Amino acid sequence: MDAAMDVAADTARAGPAVIEEGSYVIIRMPSSNAKVVCVKAGATVGLGKFGSFRADELIGAAFGHTYEIEKGGSIRSRRQPAFDDADITEANNQEIVDNPSAQKLTFEEIEALKTQSLAGDVSAQEIISSLTENNEAFAKKTEFSKSKYIRRKEKKFMKSFVPLETTAYNLCNHFFQANPAKTRSLRTDTLAQVLGLANVYAAARVLAVDDGQGMLVSALLSRIGETGTVFALHDGDVHNYDLLRYMNFSA
Repeated sequence: MDAAMDVAADTARAGPAVIEEGSYVIIRMPSSNAKVVCVKAGATVGLGKFGSFRADELIGAAFGHTYEIEKGGSIRSRRQPAFDDADITEANNQEIVDNPSAQKLTFEEIEALKTQSLAGDVSAQEIISSLTENNEAFAKKTEFSKSKYIRRKEKKFMKSFVPLETTAYNLCNHFFQANPAKTRSLRTDTLAQVLGLANVYAAARVLAVDDGQGMLVSALLSRIGETGTVFALHDGDVHNYDLLRYMNFSA
């Protein structure tokens, strides 16, 4: 399985190392939900409860970094916390009871903080700090449990995102989770096996039948490069390879 995943991950990259204007990127949010957006100068990218930012801010930015949305629609690079940062402690969770009354903030106060966060008056970090400071059980947790608690709150409140390159692997994984019917429920490991068992290589000439809106054709074009050829058969006068536009291929 790991070898098959490596085959898909090693597929030729769809674009440059940084984000260019007019290119498509996958925006992964703290909730693990994601959306495909086109980076157009002057446009605004909306992420629902996670806020919105100016698309211009992404032009020239690097893929794979975590960016936090600030007031006014600007973004800044943010270091992603890790469990390794947790200190070793003698604390344990044996005295912790799942009791809602441990949180001193009322429901109304928390909702007010959410409203202020959406308006940009309060940062997500300030909300998380308020929740931890007013939680009587937080101090009794182990450092690892504290990290897990904070990570859960970050997924709920943190206005951040990670831009991912629209490689065949990332696109296949995204649509399998977001809209599997669009790509005929094609998984990344299955796509990797198709490319491997069909012996698709650079400069190859490949015949393909794709009824998954271009997912297979996109992966084939990534693998063969500019010197190969893909003959794609489709039913009807016009193909429906919608996913091709997301790959940022040259004309």
